[in-house]
Amino acid sequence: MNTENPTDQTGWSEETSRLFIDYGRYFVPERDPQMRIVAALLSYLEGSCVILELCCGEGLLAQVLLDSFPAFTVHGVDVHWMLAGHAVFSARKSKNG
Repeated sequence: MNTENPTDQTGWSEETSRLFIDYGRYFVPERDPQMRIVAALLSYLEGSCVILELCCGEGLLAQVLLDSFPAFTVHGVDVHWMLAGHAVFSARKSKNG
C-alpha cells in the first residue's frame, strides 16, 4: 500500500480529492446553471428547512443554497473525509458571510 497517497476501498485517494477540489468546477459541465435550477426549485419552501445533500463533494451546492436561503440548514455527506471537510468549511464560511 502506498502510504504517501493512501487509497480507501472506493479507489478514491487524497490526491484525487485535492484534484477534485482544485478542478471540480471543470469536471461537470454546466454545474453553475444546474445549481441555480436546484435553488429555484426549492424557492417554494418557506422558513427554515433542513436539507441533506448526498455526495456533496466540495459543498458547492450547499453554498448556493445557503446564499439563497440563509434560514436553511444543509447537511452534506461524502465518502471521502477531505471533500466533506472542505464542504463543511466552505458552508460555514458561506453561512457566516
